Amino acid sequence: MKRSMALAIALVVFSISAQAQQVFRVGDAIELQDGSRWIPGVIESVDNNIAKVRIGKGKYDYINVQLPTTRFRVPGSAAREAKDNALREAFRKRNQQILSDRQTVRAFLRRQIHLRRRAERGRGMAKSHERSGRIGFLM
Repeated sequence: MKRSMALAIALVVFSISAQAQQVFRVGDAIELQDGSRWIPGVIESVDNNIAKVRIGKGKYDYINVQLPTTRFRVPGSAAREAKDNALREAFRKRNQQILSDRQTVRAFLRRQIHLRRRAERGRGMAKSHERSGRIGFLM
């Protein structure tokens, strides 16, 4: 009996870790997805492939969850995820400004280089005509 229970718990832990990339054990505090909201809970027991999650203090305040599942997460991970998203958004916004400035400078410098090359070509042709002694315009 104890061996089969230990084997069942081991299988559940492995199936949860393979699915959610997190290892949860009986007694762990978690957040459980219930529809579109996340509610705090504690894994109370595991029986075969059903996890009983206590979500309140009352006698019937629990939810049975079929395992493996992606409906579990570590408490506080939502705050970390929001912080990461805010940091990523600030980084993206700042890089967008830098990219815009860079494109403006690049366009300006390309135009300057083009004008400088054009002027150098014009001077080069005038000098070559002066040396050859020809008078006239080349088109």
